[in-house]
This record gives sequence, C-alpha cells and structure tokens, in this order.
Amino acid sequence: MIFNGIKNQTVEFKIRGYELPENSGPSYEANFLYIELNVESNFGNWQTDDCALSTTDFEKIINWFCYLQQNKTVTPQLNFMKKGVSFELIKNTDDRKSIRILFHSECTPQNKKDIKLYYVDLELNRVELKKVSEAIQKELNLFPTRGFEE
Repeated sequence: MIFNGIKNQTVEFKIRGYELPENSGPSYEANFLYIELNVESNFGNWQTDDCALSTTDFEKIINWFCYLQQNKTVTPQLNFMKKGVSFELIKNTDDRKSIRILFHSECTPQNKKDIKLYYVDLELNRVELKKVSEAIQKELNLFPTRGFEE
C-alpha cells in the first residue's frame, strides 16, 4: 500500500508477515505483523522493517479510512499499543481530508537528527480514501487474525 502525500512525499506500507509466525495460539502477540516502511519525506528518505501493528490495528485503520470516506465522525487521532505509527486527521471537509501519518520510535530514520516529529501529510478525496481502505484490506486478507484477541 502506497500513500501519496503532498509535495511528492510517499509512504509505502508492506506487511512482511506475522511477528511470531510459529505462534498460532489465542494471544494478542500472535497477531502482530511486521511492517516494512519506505518513506520519502521532507525530513529525508528512510526504510525500516522494525515496525509492528496487530491485525486489529489494521482493521481500525481500514475502518477509520472508510468512515472518513463516508463523512462519518472519527476520532481525530488514531494511535496504537505499539507506538511506531499513528494517524491524525488535520482538516476535515466534505470532499477532502488532510491526514498526517506520524512516525515514532522504531519507525523513524536510524540516523535521525534532532527533529522531534517525523510525518507525511496526505490530502485525499473520497475516492482516494476508499482506495486506501480497500488496498489495506486486500493486504490484510493475507494475514487473518489468529486465535482470540485479548
């Protein structure tokens, strides 16, 4: 899934697999997925595969983008247990949404400078929002939730 940001910035999310591929039991940890990020931003370009989100986190992202596409109310910030990536709704009009993807801790460049905040801003219309949620869903379908989420 590639997010096309403003000013030619991009964020590519790739699900690489389960963090614990051998663990199929009913535990929250069984459903964490390794994420590879390829970021081209105003802060520089970097790649990392140290990020992780759970299958439930991905479902929240999908729903968040679907709700935005449908002009439903969403929480302005979408944060997760592992604080590698978060999403923030910056501007919300009927036909365009400004969204910030924020990068934290292990999802920032390894050679980071003194910049306190790394992010990429997106401006998406309703068609683009739908494409985002569908693309994420398509990738997540390859990694179903295992066992029970706690």
